[in-house]
Amino acid sequence: IFFPLHQQPEMSTAILGGEFTEMSDAIILLAKYAAERGINILIKENPRQTHFQRSKNFFRRLLKNKNVKFVSTSFSAEKLINNSCGIATINGTAAIEAIFSNKYSLVFGNPWFKKCKAFFSYKDTNDILDFLDALDYSSLNNGQKIYNEFLSDLSVNLCDGVIDPHY
Repeated sequence: IFFPLHQQPEMSTAILGGEFTEMSDAIILLAKYAAERGINILIKENPRQTHFQRSKNFFRRLLKNKNVKFVSTSFSAEKLINNSCGIATINGTAAIEAIFSNKYSLVFGNPWFKKCKAFFSYKDTNDILDFLDALDYSSLNNGQKIYNEFLSDLSVNLCDGVIDPHY
């Protein structure tokens, strides 16, 4: 399972992360249940993150889990998504990108797309188990269609906007 790290500090985890403001909490929780199935969690640091923005304890805590592995920032996120069995994130766009590779995604935070039925959304341990079960039995079918219908349903409630060609 590919789990790309968010840049921190940032709104995506500080506000939208919910109970997972500390990303390592989500990773450790997922790693616990993934280990029971022999699944590794591949962690890729955000390329914009500098070394002093995460404590050594962050990495020590994650490395206590034998199925948590770090990959170089030089690895393409697209290749990691395409070659993983699934994606997990707090609320990153990797979840959306995974749909286009027919991969299941588990989101731990509160992204704007959380209610789209193409994603697993963490509420309790059962959601992790359901996500892992889905990885065992099939790949995501019709994810793009589900996502596009979700966007279409959202757009009905939007007001007219202005597109600034200079922005």
